[in-house]
Amino acid sequence: MSRATSEFPSPLVITVGVPKGGDCKTWTALNLASRFGCWGYDVTVVDCNGTHDLLTDWRLIQHAGYWPRFEVVKHTVLDKDGEQAPMMDFSFLASKQVVIFDTCQFLNLQMTKWAWRNCHLLVMPVTPNMQQMPNYEVGIQYTLNMPKPRAPLVVLPCKVNVLKNMIADQMLEEMLKMYANYASEGIIVPEFGTAYQIPESKVVQSMNSRWIYAENVFKGQVRVLSVEFLLRVDISLAWIRSIIERYYGALPAPRLRPVTLDPHSRPRTMAELKEEMDGRNAVLEPA
Repeated sequence: MSRATSEFPSPLVITVGVPKGGDCKTWTALNLASRFGCWGYDVTVVDCNGTHDLLTDWRLIQHAGYWPRFEVVKHTVLDKDGEQAPMMDFSFLASKQVVIFDTCQFLNLQMTKWAWRNCHLLVMPVTPNMQQMPNYEVGIQYTLNMPKPRAPLVVLPCKVNVLKNMIADQMLEEMLKMYANYASEGIIVPEFGTAYQIPESKVVQSMNSRWIYAENVFKGQVRVLSVEFLLRVDISLAWIRSIIERYYGALPAPRLRPVTLDPHSRPRTMAELKEEMDGRNAVLEPA
């Protein structure tokens, strides 16, 4: 899985990471994988987090009756004694179209180092929490100090405030402007402002998985994420795709049938994913 640039990478390797836990790494990896899958690409996520939350969510989504359109491989970075486990041989993923690494926050672990240095795109989620700015700076500087050629790093704002003129959001905007100065070094920040970025959401916190199409039933009422939230996520994920195509050219033809993706037509999307899951279960059932 090298970073050759003469033709579109096969597979395309994306690493999601930030030197801080709890800053939307797994949320981003899961929903980016599901989006590529819904676009029709053959996708596998390598879950390198110690708690393997992405794998848990992937199973919860299927238990709810839906196919999220990607596979998951579990990689344990530490053994039972707390020592670094041997690196997995990832050659079996060579036939995939897209491979996404959900890394842990520790850059000193060999798996995290390998994933950051052997990808075609780095995605670093950031939130309007200036207490974490030193951690984001560590990620930026670590990337800048990696040997060239290196993958571009996308700085992805998440959990921005819906209310206007919030000080934390203004500080995040200033941070992004600062990182924009590194554009020639491959550090990429959004061209769109807070009003279009992924917002903070109490409904997200109430879901039992990080999937944006998840639903929750509480006291007889079904709760789903709003159309506005889904639209904002669409903007960010489409932006990430545009960056990939800016660096590597147009994505190749997908191997699978694309799924309808329209926040205004959520029931249709869910029906397609449920039908596909039912078909997968029918194949797996013993004759």
